[in-house]
Amino acid sequence: MDYNKSKAFKNLYLKFAILYFLSDVVLFKACYAKTPSCVLLVSFDGFRWDYLNRGLTPTFNNLAHQGSKANYTINAFITKTFPNHYTLVTGLYEESHGLTGNHMYDPILNETFGLQNLEPKWWSQNGQEPVWITNQRQGGHSAVLDFPGMDVPFQGMFPEYQYINYTESIPFNDRSDLAVALLANGSVNFVALYFSEPDKAGHMYGPFSKEMNETLGICDKTLEYLLDRLEAEDILDKVNIILTADHGMTPVSINKTIYAMDYLNGTAYPYFTVENNPILGIWPNKSEHLDPLYEAMKKAEHVKVYKKEEIPEQYHYKNNVRVPPIVVVADEGWMVVGSRDFKTHYEWEKGMHGYNNSLLSMHPMFMSMVQLSRKEP
Repeated sequence: MDYNKSKAFKNLYLKFAILYFLSDVVLFKACYAKTPSCVLLVSFDGFRWDYLNRGLTPTFNNLAHQGSKANYTINAFITKTFPNHYTLVTGLYEESHGLTGNHMYDPILNETFGLQNLEPKWWSQNGQEPVWITNQRQGGHSAVLDFPGMDVPFQGMFPEYQYINYTESIPFNDRSDLAVALLANGSVNFVALYFSEPDKAGHMYGPFSKEMNETLGICDKTLEYLLDRLEAEDILDKVNIILTADHGMTPVSINKTIYAMDYLNGTAYPYFTVENNPILGIWPNKSEHLDPLYEAMKKAEHVKVYKKEEIPEQYHYKNNVRVPPIVVVADEGWMVVGSRDFKTHYEWEKGMHGYNNSLLSMHPMFMSMVQLSRKEP
């Protein structure tokens, strides 16, 4: 099938929030339209915006020519997977939706959060909910396939269709088959579909490796299969497709790692850390220990160290109890962890994300093919 049937168009330069709001409008309008229309939100984890410029993704590029494409989107700080996927489906900054990292500590709950935690108190701190739940409250029907947050109940409500648990064992094409089947038979009007590549290849081999280029080819074939299945079911022109990612990727080396213990342990003030490498949260055991720990960490090179109240406004990150009293942000290409015990966790890493969200390397791609933007051949 040839998806490159339309005329070239000028790239859209839209803020991410506007693009996300547009998708919301299309979704809820679709629920009541006389002509059935559905939304398919697809995330390719870690798909850096300029991967599209390598000449390895003809299906992605052809889809963009039929619809709309932003040069990139400015994602949320910190540029980690769970927080940014939750921003995608809530429209909220991390300080507002409460997922302030893949790992975090809540001083009110006196508990820590990890990627396997599905308790609603972490995901609905201020009563927020993902778009698939809002869709169902409005009378729609949702399917969520391996998307972060899929198996979290919101006021007791799950997506109507989901995998029992997140798993990487389900082949990409099988996920696409299920998504298309549910859309084709009218079971749902909204699907969130997640693919774990090219993030895994980016971490393992780096964003500029030959292995990454091979993985981009696999991603392109995955999208081609999904579009072919939609066309085979005669619903390609009825589905509003939103294609995006959560973050980019930049090269790293274990030799460019800052260990906070080298600066803090000599202070004799007790503390603990929350690891979101290349972001480190430092929690003093007592508030009066904050200043000496802060001053000690400020001596480190290749990082920026902020007290919570000093965090730049552009990050939209300071106004939540889960944000640590001291936040350490590594410079691009550097890593920062609390202890040398973490060295074995990261010595294999060739790529990393989580950095300042103004860095081009952290920006993900965004394109859409919706009813309003679809081009004529």
